Amino acid sequence: MDRPLTLPRHWRRNVGRLVKVSAGGRQVTARVKAAGDEGVTLDVDGTVQEVAHTDLGPGRVQLEFTHWGEVEGADEDDEIDEEDEER
Repeated sequence: MDRPLTLPRHWRRNVGRLVKVSAGGRQVTARVKAAGDEGVTLDVDGTVQEVAHTDLGPGRVQLEFTHWGEVEGADEDDEIDEEDEER
């Protein structure tokens, strides 16, 4: 989590995560949408940008605290039952 993303394999491993990175000369916080050998696709505030690895500084994964109801793919059946709460 605290290691910088510098190599293509680092970026591939973190697809879907929120990162802070210098891209094209400016500091952005973005979600990694895709990553390949040539570059990374970032979602910056709803705008998708493709950035070559040569135009990226070292990225840092950002810690996210997400409310359970806000998690993509979570549904009402995924609730913790009372037995689990007692442990």
